[in-house]
Amino acid sequence: MIEIYLQDDSGKKQGPFAINDPKLAELIHPNSQVFPTHEGRWMKAADVKELSGVLDARNSAEIDLTPKMEDKVDSESTGAAEAEEINLHASTTRSESDTNESDPTAEPPEAEPEPSIGSESVVELSSWGYFVRCFELYATFSGRARRSEFWSFMLWSFLLEFPVLFMDILVFGRSENVGLFYSLYMLVTYIPKLAVLSRRLHDTGRSAWWCLITFTGIGNIFLLVWLFQNSIPGANKWGPNPKGIY
Repeated sequence: MIEIYLQDDSGKKQGPFAINDPKLAELIHPNSQVFPTHEGRWMKAADVKELSGVLDARNSAEIDLTPKMEDKVDSESTGAAEAEEINLHASTTRSESDTNESDPTAEPPEAEPEPSIGSESVVELSSWGYFVRCFELYATFSGRARRSEFWSFMLWSFLLEFPVLFMDILVFGRSENVGLFYSLYMLVTYIPKLAVLSRRLHDTGRSAWWCLITFTGIGNIFLLVWLFQNSIPGANKWGPNPKGIY
């Protein structure tokens, strides 16, 4: 399922939202910065073809909400009465406030709790959640992947090999050759494994072509060290720091 993260004009990240989420339709506009999980990078909402229907629906709603002069004329008389009532309420509130200021024993009003900024900006994923995310970004070689995402995928890929091998033994018996189920499993996981490796190298500031260093033999040591490195702070040319998103 495609999920959308949204960054508003103040820089606050919100989400994830489903494509058909009504809240997403209220917040998004063509120039909004969005992070579609299937793209793996920040981009304008107008450039995401899956959001075209949401943007069209929003534009239609804005046209329907254009104020009509007839409704405005009919509401003027009602609005005048409401304005008088509001002014009366404001005068009463002001007089009560003046009374409280003159009374030293009056308790001050309780301050409203400040909203937490960025509390929804980071989406916590479990180890299995990272594994599923790699399949959602099946052949996405662009973007970045943090250490947790890469090593969670490698861990679950390794653990799932055992039930697949067991299935081969149950169906075909013990054999020195590689079983059918295991061959299919390795084929299915090969592309997402290569994709998350590329994104992990991007996260350390290196091109995905550095994975070819494994063919030198000793290069495997360097590659292993890089894969354990922390994410580069801030954004780089492959995208924003994934630690600020998930």
